[in-house]
Parts: sequence; C-alpha cells; structure tokens
Amino acid sequence: MKFILFDLEATCWDGYHSNAIQEIIEIGALAINRYGEHMDEFDELVRPVINPRLSLYCQNLTGIQQQEVNAALDFETVYDDFETWANADVDTWFVSWGTFDPDLLREECERHLHADSLIGNYLDLRSAYTSMKDIPSRTGLVKALEYEEIDFEGTPHRALPDVLNMSDLFIRYLDSWDFS
Repeated sequence: MKFILFDLEATCWDGYHSNAIQEIIEIGALAINRYGEHMDEFDELVRPVINPRLSLYCQNLTGIQQQEVNAALDFETVYDDFETWANADVDTWFVSWGTFDPDLLREECERHLHADSLIGNYLDLRSAYTSMKDIPSRTGLVKALEYEEIDFEGTPHRALPDVLNMSDLFIRYLDSWDFS
C-alpha cells in the first residue's frame, strides 16, 4: 500500500466572486509507504489560463508571484508529470485535507483533459481526523496541528509545506485510518 498526500493552491480573490473559476496554480504531494516513511516529493507550479493574472490577495496568501506562474507549465503538462510521479495502482490511496483539492483536481481534468482525475481510493483526512477527535468538522490544518502540539513548519498556503505538515498528523495515526 502506498499513500499520496496532496495539496493544491488555486487562484483566489478577496471576498465573494460567484463567477470566478478557480484554477490550480500549484500541486504539492508526498508519497508515503505503508510504514509511514516518506518516499518522494512532488511540487510544481501551474500556469492559469482562464484567469491568468493572480489577484494581489492570492499572491499575498500563497506567496506565489505573478512571474512564477507566468513561467510555469500548463495544467496538462504538470498533471502528466504528477500522474507519472504518483505511479498510482489499485493499492494507492490519495489523501487530502478536505474535499476541495480532489474536487478541484477533477474539475481541472475535465476542463483541460476531458477526462477524470487519477484519484481512485481516497481519504479525506480532515473528516477522518475531526471525527476521530470529536472536534468541529471545519477545523483547519493549522488548528489540528495545534491540538496535537505540532508546530507548522514552512509557509502556510504553499502546497508542499501544507502536505509535509499534514503528513505529521497522517503518520501519527496511520494505524487508525480506515482504508477499507
């Protein structure tokens, strides 16, 4: 069994934008084996095409700058890299903090590739963790780490640091998650 913990960063705006289509601007992932050992990391920026200009809010939140996404590869290329890197099979489980990430990945795959995403087996770590701890279901990753007395390392709202911190919770309770 192998686990792919992943996180996405997406175009975003301050306030309510009902017509705005969010696009992935970063994919970060960590492969973990059945023993909880880190195997490999993936981190690539993605160039948005529908809303190619990052809002100032998005740049401040993520730290990702306009020139970085301008120089990034398109979604199709990065997704192909991610799919190759993940090397998923029937024993691979994808893990994210909440359902935003797999939902957005599916939307982007349908929009750009006219296909479904590679995600098969899936664990919503936020749902599993908050249920296990009997805490509010909307608990964020940083707050969950605080409950566990784990310091967040790196820059929040960057895909790979979010995944690496998420892995601390995932590995701590590896034997508690339901993979049936």
